[in-house]
Amino acid sequence: MTMNKNADRSLILDSMPVKQALIRLAVPSILASMVTTIYNIADTFFIGQLHNTAMIAATTVAMPVMMLTHAFGESVGVSAGSYISRQLGAGHHEQVSRIVQTTMTLVVLISIVLPILFIVFLGPLLGMFGAEGDVTMYAAQYVTILLVFAFSQIVKLTIVHLLRAEGDVNFPMAAIFTGVAANLILDPIFMFDWGLNLGIAGAAWATAAAQCISLAMLLWRLMFKAEAVRWNPRVWMLDKTAVQEIVSLGVAVFARQALPSVTYSCLAMQASVYGTDFLAGIGIAKKCLNLVMFAIIGFAQGFQPFAAYNYGAGNRSRLRQALKSALLWVTVYGCFAAVLYIALAPQIVQIFSRDGAVIEMGRMMLYGYAVSMPVVGAYNIAAVLLQALGEKRSAFFLSIARQGLFYIPIIWILPTILGQLGIFMAQPAADYLTILTVILLCRHLFADLMKG
Repeated sequence: MTMNKNADRSLILDSMPVKQALIRLAVPSILASMVTTIYNIADTFFIGQLHNTAMIAATTVAMPVMMLTHAFGESVGVSAGSYISRQLGAGHHEQVSRIVQTTMTLVVLISIVLPILFIVFLGPLLGMFGAEGDVTMYAAQYVTILLVFAFSQIVKLTIVHLLRAEGDVNFPMAAIFTGVAANLILDPIFMFDWGLNLGIAGAAWATAAAQCISLAMLLWRLMFKAEAVRWNPRVWMLDKTAVQEIVSLGVAVFARQALPSVTYSCLAMQASVYGTDFLAGIGIAKKCLNLVMFAIIGFAQGFQPFAAYNYGAGNRSRLRQALKSALLWVTVYGCFAAVLYIALAPQIVQIFSRDGAVIEMGRMMLYGYAVSMPVVGAYNIAAVLLQALGEKRSAFFLSIARQGLFYIPIIWILPTILGQLGIFMAQPAADYLTILTVILLCRHLFADLMKG
């Protein structure tokens, strides 16, 4: 029975039709990648019903802190999952258990130490992300609760990637859906006066409870139902080789996941100059962008174990088919999202706020983001392909290019020259410079793979 289950899961990676396999891998990965943004958007929606612009701005300030915790869970999970997929593809099943035990030990340590550090330095962090006055007070209430329960987010994301590495895609998706549904149910109960009347703190408590529900489901799966990646909680270890591989690959993943938090702080600081309404408007637009971006990132991370497994197995033809499909799909999706945001920008922002100034700022920001949506998918596919093939240096460079090498200097320079327009145009300028870098860095790799 065990062998049959394991065989069924591995079929997704090595013999299921390519397009079908990519979809099966991508859907739970997209949900896992988007879940932090979904929780934040749900909180922002219900907080918006309290008609307090400072509270909406507080969720803008809180977002980069939670994106950082998200980045740690993703970086450990994605790098460990890629490592496991290559080992399974090469037939080295005996090494997988060692990698799993090391991964879980590492992520538990991170989930304990990281939130403590963030809570200790929370005041300076919120100030760095643009919080002032009432915004600081509301953001501190919201973020402190989420950080106390950040272990649930960090460990949960890692487990999702471990399960996906052996082809287990349905249960992680169900666990994530359950958490999102719980958050939507609990938010109004915890927040409004007909319930517990906890306001913005209630939104944080609801999110924390929902994430713990998802984590409990995933831990049960990993300990009792997983096959190649089953975890024994009585065994704690840090295998040197596994740690080195996870960290070396994880640096690139972390850079790609964490740099948006750093650039978010730069954006918030530049926007705060123009007042709370401007900060709230661009924060709403940024959350809407994250729905598109994290869907693309999630799809790319679903593509990664497929690419790593088939690269390890020497199946270049299958990898080539997947690469062509992935590039086409993310480009079409980006074009569709761009058209949708251009056509419905005011209506989208109105979901979260009825303030005219907030709607106008959010509308202009969404127009700017839409300019480069069609090209960002190819960047993410290229970045995870390099990781899947074990190209650590190139993967790291590409991971820091978009938000680090390009966006950070642009967001400080353009507003100085163009004012608010510079804030709106900073991200598309960085995106087109990034896609040029992808073409220069990966053209030979792509050409080789396409020719077989």
